[in-house]
Amino acid sequence: MTIITQKIYYSIVNYVILNNCFIFYILLTLMFLMREFMNFKKCQNPDCLERSVINSDFCFDHSKDKPSIIIQAKKIISDNDILKSYNFSKIPLSNSDFTGKSISQCYFSHCDISDSNFSNAIIISSMFDFSTLTGTIFNNSQIKLSVFGGVDFSTSQFSDTILVFCNMLGANIKSIRFENCDLSHSRLINSINDDVTFFNCNLKKTVFNNITFNLKSLKSSNCDDIIRLDFTDDTVVEDNI
Repeated sequence: MTIITQKIYYSIVNYVILNNCFIFYILLTLMFLMREFMNFKKCQNPDCLERSVINSDFCFDHSKDKPSIIIQAKKIISDNDILKSYNFSKIPLSNSDFTGKSISQCYFSHCDISDSNFSNAIIISSMFDFSTLTGTIFNNSQIKLSVFGGVDFSTSQFSDTILVFCNMLGANIKSIRFENCDLSHSRLINSINDDVTFFNCNLKKTVFNNITFNLKSLKSSNCDDIIRLDFTDDTVVEDNI
């Protein structure tokens, strides 16, 4: 590679990183999550492609003693302030207390975590896709680079919450009031967002589509920095509000 070619290459890389930082961070996060996922043992059921959950050789669906798995999962959560690289996928965890815990590279995919408390928790690079988080408290929590695609957040609480560089594709945030929250660089494409309110929130480069805002729902928030994607005839038009 010539010096000129190297300069061009590094210029392109720097441009991509600086101007598409969200894509860069998401790709990096997915790389870490996939690596962690592959480190979990494969479910021993020969016809299953899932990974084994905590303290089991099987995924939760194929575990023979599900009540024991649930008890062990809840004990791990209650006994440890740091939760790293655990696979809780599909394990029922409603009414769990995650207050003040540090959670990283964990899988909570397809879990029922309703009526739980994540107040003051730190969540980094974790998967909550298609989980039920109704009635859950996220006040004063810090959530970064995590996936909440298809999650039901109905009646959940978000106050003084940091929720940045997160994927909330198709999440149900209907009638939720986000108060003093930072949702910058998160994506809420195709979210169910009727009557959602963002009071005094940082919405810099937050991505929406199929949403109608009004002055009441965006009170004291930096609505000029929102990105709204309008899909028309297979084209994407990117506009500020």
